[in-house]
Amino acid sequence: MAKYKVRKLYQTRSEASPEHTAYESMWAYTVEYSNSTQPVPGRFRIRVTKLPAAEYVAMMGGDPSDFVGGESIQGFLEKWSDKGWLHCLDWLGDINSSIENIENDLLKMFEAFTTGDPTNKNWTSNLPTTPYQPPPPPKKNKKPKLEIIEGDKPDSDDDLEWI
Repeated sequence: MAKYKVRKLYQTRSEASPEHTAYESMWAYTVEYSNSTQPVPGRFRIRVTKLPAAEYVAMMGGDPSDFVGGESIQGFLEKWSDKGWLHCLDWLGDINSSIENIENDLLKMFEAFTTGDPTNKNWTSNLPTTPYQPPPPPKKNKKPKLEIIEGDKPDSDDDLEWI
């Protein structure tokens, strides 16, 4: 069994509103495998973003009018390497989770991933119970009524003379 140690270096949080939150935490860790004499150090970061679902859909190129309400929350973990940040884990869980719970979930996942020791937790997502209902098609606009207004007519055949 591997010995694993982790500590938070810092965190940042930016909130434009409760629906618009960006969070990042930076971590240092060491893992010492049973067959090694030196612990292996490393760094990783966790990022969580929360925004209205319609804005997330628009960012992904979708039609934001398909989503009237709800939030989108994404969490992921990146590991530092000699090539820069490498995407390592995506968080998939309960959309009602707090940012702190998402961070704790990713910490447990990364420990299992790094040490090879399984975690005793299985994560599940609580998805909406009502089926997706697309918005109704837009109402067809009635054709505007065009009205001919009599005005000054030119005396000549030149169509542009009156200008």
